[in-house]
Amino acid sequence: MIDKSKNGDLFVLHIIREGLLLTGSPVPFENIKSSFRQRSNYEKEIRAAADLGWLIVRFGAEFDDKLVQRRVSWCIRTVLIANSVQSGHPTFSSEKLSTLYPAYAVTRLIRQKDEPISSETFPLLRDFLIEYGKTDPCPDAVAPNDYLGHFERTENAVALHFLASQDKKENKDEYSSS
Repeated sequence: MIDKSKNGDLFVLHIIREGLLLTGSPVPFENIKSSFRQRSNYEKEIRAAADLGWLIVRFGAEFDDKLVQRRVSWCIRTVLIANSVQSGHPTFSSEKLSTLYPAYAVTRLIRQKDEPISSETFPLLRDFLIEYGKTDPCPDAVAPNDYLGHFERTENAVALHFLASQDKKENKDEYSSS
């Protein structure tokens, strides 16, 4: 956790800014807090979230709805949180992000996490990604796994896990239909 703190990890910043110590010694928490080094650029995190977002825009209907719901929310929140940190106003809560970025797509997609996928989910996510200037890293993809090499090269752990969940689902479906 100290290494992540020294590297300006967004999740660590969230813990430092809004976390509460419920038990134990405050020393480890203070060590993490004092070692935190905010970066001026969170483009890698923004790009990773946007890249997964593009996969979802194009192929999200092929994945488990609940997982898609969570990942759409993660993509939106990661882009917005990283932008807020870069602008010097770190914001983490859904309500504050919706206030800071009041576009309909933002508010709707952040809340999507707890709602069924709707017909507007993928178009709204596409509009959000375009608005924030992120292009599809694999515009010629014809299947979800066409993104795999890109996610491996960019070490996009969340996107790789998302793709792996589809592979597990397909293997499970294949096994159960035999």
